[in-house]
Amino acid sequence: AGASFAQEPAEGPFELAVLADRPAPAGRYTGALRLRAWLAKRPPGVLMSVGNMGHRTPLIACQGLGHIARVYCISNEVVRADGLKSRLRLAFMDLLIRDSARTVVVGRALRRLDVFVRALASGRAVELPNGVDLKLARQRSLAPSPHPWLEDEVPVVLGIGRLRPQKNFDLLIQAIGLARRDQRLRLAIIGGGEAAEQARLTRLAAAAGLGDDF
Repeated sequence: AGASFAQEPAEGPFELAVLADRPAPAGRYTGALRLRAWLAKRPPGVLMSVGNMGHRTPLIACQGLGHIARVYCISNEVVRADGLKSRLRLAFMDLLIRDSARTVVVGRALRRLDVFVRALASGRAVELPNGVDLKLARQRSLAPSPHPWLEDEVPVVLGIGRLRPQKNFDLLIQAIGLARRDQRLRLAIIGGGEAAEQARLTRLAAAAGLGDDF
């Protein structure tokens, strides 16, 4: 994930383009040039971009390369509490959809946005459900509980992911705060991130009335 084409992938039926992790903005364009030069020598095929933060690189690299079809995978939250940036993200999603042979939308949460509703209805996008290994989940459900909360009768809502705005834990905290009006719930969020973001989420949980249940 990222935006700089870092090395030529190994030969085989599938080839993996490795992108450097979150480079400086200028790296997106130098990376796009390197990726374009490499793709120009390839036979007709499909390039699949799965890094939410790296889609600009293949978008730029593939302009004018009609022999390379693009598939973009979107899994991050697009609309956040950041005003203009969210509107720009929506416009960029529309640009990606129009550029792609197909867009893969991960999970159902993004279906509430008109840009994806239209793409799904037209067949320009497909939905990929978040997968769960049910057999493994059942096996692990028989193991000892890793936390005392899981031994209590109070339901626990679990959120897993990096402590980043695109995970939209703000919405989860607000939803639990509203749901607790009818039933006591606990919320646990598991994921790495900066201390400042963890502190901000803790303050938000306190404001939502979660108290010691967060």
